[in-house]
Parts: sequence; structure tokens; C-alpha cells
Amino acid sequence: MVSKDINTMSSQITGPLNKGPIKIQYQSLLIGFVSFLIFWSLPTTAQLSIVSTYCTEGEDVVLRIRNKPPEAVVYVWYKGKGVDKNNVIAFFIMTLSFHLSGLENIREEMITNDGSLLLKKVTMESAGPYTIVAHLPDSKKEIGFGQLDVYEYLRVPILLASNYVVRENEDRVVLTCYTNGKFPQWFLNGMDLKFTDRMKLKSDGRRIIIKPVMRGDAGDYKCKVFNPIMSAEISLFHFWCQPTTAEVSIVPTSIAEGEAALLPLHNTPPNVTAYVWYRGQKTDRSHMIAFLVTYLRYDIKGPAYSGRERINADGSLLIDNVYIKDEGMYTVVVYVADVIKEIGSGRLIVYEPDLMVSLGASNTTVTENKDTVVLTCNTNALSIQWLFNGMNLELNERMKVSKVHQSLTIDPVKREDAGTYQCEVFNPIMSTTSFPVVLHVKLSDTHFLP
Repeated sequence: MVSKDINTMSSQITGPLNKGPIKIQYQSLLIGFVSFLIFWSLPTTAQLSIVSTYCTEGEDVVLRIRNKPPEAVVYVWYKGKGVDKNNVIAFFIMTLSFHLSGLENIREEMITNDGSLLLKKVTMESAGPYTIVAHLPDSKKEIGFGQLDVYEYLRVPILLASNYVVRENEDRVVLTCYTNGKFPQWFLNGMDLKFTDRMKLKSDGRRIIIKPVMRGDAGDYKCKVFNPIMSAEISLFHFWCQPTTAEVSIVPTSIAEGEAALLPLHNTPPNVTAYVWYRGQKTDRSHMIAFLVTYLRYDIKGPAYSGRERINADGSLLIDNVYIKDEGMYTVVVYVADVIKEIGSGRLIVYEPDLMVSLGASNTTVTENKDTVVLTCNTNALSIQWLFNGMNLELNERMKVSKVHQSLTIDPVKREDAGTYQCEVFNPIMSTTSFPVVLHVKLSDTHFLP
């Protein structure tokens, strides 16, 4: 049993081999260690070292010892590389299974029974090199080093554009990835983004400037941040480039279900005699919503008319009380002087205004190396991110997600899969997270984790 007298900074050790308590004066013991830790001898056998590792800020981490000398009597841990009495963390007497913290008596740091160093709730200041000194009989010593890297928890980045509709060869656009990660990776339409003289990456890696924009720049942009522990990514809704010619086009629009959606036109030519709107990308009669003869001042309905569409005088299409089923591509045909026609298209994205999410599991208590578990995220959101113990889930070869990420399958389950699962869902204006599901993994000896 060990008891500490804070006022005298001493410790008492009792055990079956002691007839009475042995009182160790803390200050003199520490000074004694410092006095003989100044020199050490290089071992002739395998080199003592610390297993370098990494973790996320706020986690507990164990720094383990590699090639421990079996005859070691005392282990002393230091922060930094080298022996400095001012940086002593703790020491451990193997024969007595007794340890003391260093000068500051930091409660978050302690040595385990095998001499490893346990750091609780690490911070960014915990990162850096560490030193371990093993004291052997006859005043011999060995020294080893190792590195702890601490990474900040990555939040899902936010990707914004200075303008979502720009004119080819005239305008510029700035894409900014707001993230706490370093040097995001950029993608266009799922491929690594190639930078050019027109498309430049700023030195912080978080901003792209495209000047001037070209038609080939239009598409879906994504920024992704990562570290050795986790990654996070976000997609930007379709970035659209307006043509420089007189080609008519429809501005892509995102709208919440139940609201009125306006699909405006760009580059409308002069002297228009008629506008014809179609649902989809086909211009046959069955897909026609309505057409407007400009001098008649009213529109005429077609087979695809639902009772909620109206063509305005400027040729734009207004859809009242949009539904999810209204989402998709639309096409407009513009007639000029009765003989010339131009065709443009654009997409309408409809999302539900209130996000709903629930998480279910095929089984919450499973056996290691035997069972399979399927987690299902029931949601009306446009995109889904899976979380494990509050962090973005890193998939491995045993984990598979469905095409739209609504289900996660783990086959077979391992003990490291035990923990809390959630799904975080997004639409263009908000996000929310499901209630957690705790997965318990039964081991062969009938113990459960967690």
C-alpha cells in the first residue's frame, strides 16, 4: 500500500516483505535519481526505445516500451528528448510496483504496471518526443526515445463559392474550404483537381481562384481534409458556368419542399415569339409542361403540366409548392421570329425543410469473428456521414456502405468495433445527428465490450 503525505512530500511503502513501513523522502529520492541519471551506457543488445504513436486530442494514450531489459529495476520518463531533471514525468520501481509522478505531480500522467506511460486526455501540448531511462543493477543504464503526435479532431469542412453562376471568359470565382485541417485535397467531379495558370491554389491550401472561368470548369467540387487518424470531406453543390454565346440556359436552383421554385433564364435572345418548357431533357410532346406565345400573354398547358407551373413573361418557369418528385432536369426551347429556336437546360434540386434521422441496427450484441451487423440510417437528407465514438468513421476492409451511404455493414465484427455509432445528415442549409446506437461485442470468454 502506498500513502503520500502532501505536506512533507514523502511516501510510505508497505508489503508482505516489510515488517513496517519504509518511508521514502520524495525530494531526496528524486535528487538521488537525478544524480545518477546524468550518464548512461549504450546497450550491446537490442536498443531500448519507445513505440512512437499518434492519437486525437482529448483521448487517452499509452506510450509503450520496446526492447525492455529484463533486469531493469527502475524506469524514469521524461518529456522531450534527453535527460533533464526539470522535465521528469514519473518513475517506476519494478521490484516494489511503486511509482511517483514528477515535480508537478500531474494527475493525468501515470506509469502502468509494465512501465508504460499512460497519458490521459492528451492536449496538443502533449505532442513531441519522450525519453525513457531504464536503470539496471550495478548502476548501469539504458536510454530510449519515441515520438507522440497529437492531431486535432477534424470537423466536417464547409465549402463555399463567391458566386455559383458566372459568365464564361469574363468572371472569376473563389472557392473557399473552411476547415481546421491542414492543406485540403481538392476534387472536381470525383477526380483530383489539376491546377493551371487560370486555376490557382493559395498558399494555405484552403482557397482556389479561377480567373477567368471557362465552361470546362463547371461541375461538382469537393474539399477533403485528413490526418493519419481520420478524414472529413464535403461536396459543393453544382457550380455552373454561363456560356458567353447567346445560347439560352436555365440557372440551376435549390429549394426546400413546399416553397415556390423559380427557374430563371439566362442569355434570352431578343424578339422571342414563344417559350416551351419540358420536364426532363427530352423535347417530345409527352414531356411538355406548357408553352407561352409572347403576344398572347398566357401559357398553354401540356401533358406534363401538374397544375402548379406557370411561365412568366420573361420566360422563367414558376412552380408553386414544389415536391421532392419535382426534382430533376428541365429543358426550355425558345423560338425567335418563328423559325429560329434555341434549347437550354438546368437542374432543380428539392430538399425537405426539416431533417429527420433515426439509426437502427440488425443486432446490438454480437459475437466477435462470428456475427455480422448492419446499421441503417433512415433519413430524408441529401448526404450522410457515419460517426464512431463521436468521430468520422474510418472504413476498413470489413466495413461496407451502400451507394447512398444509408447502410453500414460490418462483416465480421471485431472487438475494436465495439462502441457508439451515429449518422450525421446534411442538406444545403442545416445538419443533424441521430441518437447513438451502442454496439456490444461478445468475446470468446463471454466478456462484453464495451
